[in-house]
Amino acid sequence: MGTVKKIAFGGGCHWCTEAVFQSLKGVERVEQGFVASEADNETFSEAVIVSFLPDEIALKDLVLIHLFTHESTVDHSFRNRYRSAIYTMDSGDKEKLERIWEEFQAQFKEN
Repeated sequence: MGTVKKIAFGGGCHWCTEAVFQSLKGVERVEQGFVASEADNETFSEAVIVSFLPDEIALKDLVLIHLFTHESTVDHSFRNRYRSAIYTMDSGDKEKLERIWEEFQAQFKEN
């Protein structure tokens, strides 16, 4: 068995997003709750913490699933709790996410 990594996704009610990730091959565990960021962007959101095996499911795929399975632009009374966010658990994932964003942006600009 490979190394289990964790990433958290805020994307609406955590009960609504939990089942999406639980059904994926390579996802070992999904926990729900509130996750907060640190430093200048200190905010929290309802989120799921996804424990996954990167040899079985790529971080990029998890991010795409996150982006396509919640409505990040809806304005409602729970906007601060239901914010769309990705929370990394280690600095290596933050760097990977920045590269993934750049790739997504380049694809968006081409279309």
